[in-house]
Amino acid sequence: MIFIILLLSIFLVLIRWYKIDSSLNSGLLVYGIFIFLYSVFPLYYLEFGSNVVNIELPLLNKEISHYISLTIISINIFLFTITFYNRRVFCINYDVNGRFEIFARILFPILSPIVLVLVWFYPWPKYGEEVTVMTSVATFSKTILLLVFSSLSISRSKNKISSYKFFLFLLILLFISIVDTARTHMMIAIFIYFYGERYSLKKALSMFPFLLALFFIFVYMTLRRTDIEFSFGLVLWPFFSEAIFGSYGAYQTVEIINNNGSFLGSPIYFIYDNFISLFNLTNFFQSHILEVISNAMSNGVISLKYYPLGGHFFLSEFMIYFGYSVIFLFPIFYYFFFKVIRKLPGELYVIYLSMSFMLIKAPILVIIKTAILILIAYYFFSLITRILIRVNN
Repeated sequence: MIFIILLLSIFLVLIRWYKIDSSLNSGLLVYGIFIFLYSVFPLYYLEFGSNVVNIELPLLNKEISHYISLTIISINIFLFTITFYNRRVFCINYDVNGRFEIFARILFPILSPIVLVLVWFYPWPKYGEEVTVMTSVATFSKTILLLVFSSLSISRSKNKISSYKFFLFLLILLFISIVDTARTHMMIAIFIYFYGERYSLKKALSMFPFLLALFFIFVYMTLRRTDIEFSFGLVLWPFFSEAIFGSYGAYQTVEIINNNGSFLGSPIYFIYDNFISLFNLTNFFQSHILEVISNAMSNGVISLKYYPLGGHFFLSEFMIYFGYSVIFLFPIFYYFFFKVIRKLPGELYVIYLSMSFMLIKAPILVIIKTAILILIAYYFFSLITRILIRVNN
């Protein structure tokens, strides 16, 4: 029964997406897809089993899964309700102007081979491998290239560049992602492309072979990262494994909360922990979340390493700080994210919009660092563009 209710609650959100704005990079569609991944797949696995995976984790059980499902159902209903307050927030804004559109057309062909070389020699490490300075540089370079692609996307949305040229730019980004097996950057690139081409549900249906090809590229990249040969019988393997391992932190969090009685967490700890982590002060100040986890492990509440085990799910982080009040806090947070980015300059709006899925599947600290890097790069490119315009005048 809870499985059906969970599906219905996701369907409610998707109905609002279709009624408000059927664009493929809509925040409501993105939310629905990723919530489906991280909540439905683990619950399905526990309720019905699977021939694709066989995963056993100490806290991966139906009881905790039902807690998580009820939490997600409540969040879905509250988010559904919020959309009636101001539907415009979730509409895609195509009435934006780029600050360095002309410069982007020059910059993309220059940056893309540099980024390709960096990711070829310094690919993003697999799970368990160490992140080096150069792998971080390679990752940042991909993010900067995506910002440039966002500017080109604005040009394409206004028919300032041809669809063929824009598609070529996407292919270059996809090739870089395949070399690096960087799924997150690939998804951002795809959502940026959707913005430029103004992809709606109707247009998506007419481009089904293209979307199907993107799906199999994603599956191939996931299997390749784990040194598994591609097979059609393993098509669902990436989704089950990503969903189960990525959401396992939420199972641990629920167990911690249930063993702490009326635990509600605090926004103060949330701000404090992210602040000391952002400025690398963890050697001088004790992180609240690490203290909670350490106590939970010493008391035998959890036995495995706390997340991530090869993925991430927002409940893992939000619930450890806010407890079950996440039911109200996350939909409000999600709403204000889209409200705020609508007021940003064009390139920032497009790339932050295209990153919105990271609110579901990435730690807040990673999102903050990425957003700051993009902000710095944006103002740098804007400054260079102004200088070039003045020189030419």
